[in-house]
Amino acid sequence: MSSSISSSDGIDSGRWRRWIVRFLASVLCAVAAGYAATVLCDPYSTGRFSPLNGIDIAISGRALQNYARLRVARFDSAIIGNSHGLYIDPLQMDAFTGRHFVQLGITGIGADVQLAVARAFARERQEMLGSLVWVVDDGWCARDGEFAHDYDHFPFWLYESSTRAYLLHVFSIDAIQGTLYCLGIHFLHWPQFAELNGRWAAPTNAELSAIESKRSAFALHHDPAPATSASYGGRREVPTGEYAFVDRLESALAELDPQTPVVLFFMPYGAAALPQSGSHAEAVLAQCKVRFDDIVRVRPRTSVIDHFVDNPIAHDPRYFSDLTSNHVGVPYFKIAEREIASALGAMR
Repeated sequence: MSSSISSSDGIDSGRWRRWIVRFLASVLCAVAAGYAATVLCDPYSTGRFSPLNGIDIAISGRALQNYARLRVARFDSAIIGNSHGLYIDPLQMDAFTGRHFVQLGITGIGADVQLAVARAFARERQEMLGSLVWVVDDGWCARDGEFAHDYDHFPFWLYESSTRAYLLHVFSIDAIQGTLYCLGIHFLHWPQFAELNGRWAAPTNAELSAIESKRSAFALHHDPAPATSASYGGRREVPTGEYAFVDRLESALAELDPQTPVVLFFMPYGAAALPQSGSHAEAVLAQCKVRFDDIVRVRPRTSVIDHFVDNPIAHDPRYFSDLTSNHVGVPYFKIAEREIASALGAMR
């Protein structure tokens, strides 16, 4: 009898092993098929490996979408930045300048991410780059190690990596969803997931409040300390490396055709969000702006528009959700668009 039980156990054990092997083989086949479908459908529209024609916005997440946008040949100009410049309307910029703009801003990103996006855009354009509008903020003025931001998972592998690195990172839940949507666009005539030119609708008050909640991501974390105007007033030499992010910006712009117009735009902050008068933060910002002025002196067809100052706009509640805000609202963006267009026109 014990022999019969032992034989039965052996048969059941063999069946389970075969079932497990078949299950694992099925899983591996499904993963391999999904990976192959992702690579061939190219939901990021990188132009690698895919037989599908066209450039599609088939995936969620603006950082993932923007690679497709920057590859669209008709966009010869771009708006780079984070939430401070996100509502600059590319359609309005087209109308004002005669160029074709794409909005490549991403909420919450810092200097290194913006540089990666700009380099990718310029790399795709080569000789066809029209102009760049770069909305900068005080995050660029932090020294190395002082800048904190909350965008830790930017897909650098998508923007600045080898084919090998791309293939290692391409497969994900986002990619699977994007692959399905990509197939829907090509075979079921689904609409694009988002606008191709990156245009954002005017923000609601709730959206403005959500943007403002990220303010700490771009704050200069300095304890107020007295600084005399004699120390920082007027032009003075700022050692290279003291503002590493601005140095990287200068290097990136030096790689462009010197005839490409570039506007560097500091958006206004509300009066209560400005550095305190006489504080160390104010001194740091003043020094940093000297480095931006140096870029303009060295590089032709480059302009800095600086409204990150204590002026009447900073005290006007029409332009902010409240005067503690470091994000302007739609009324000011309409002014900014015309001012940027004017600066670009003056450089023709």
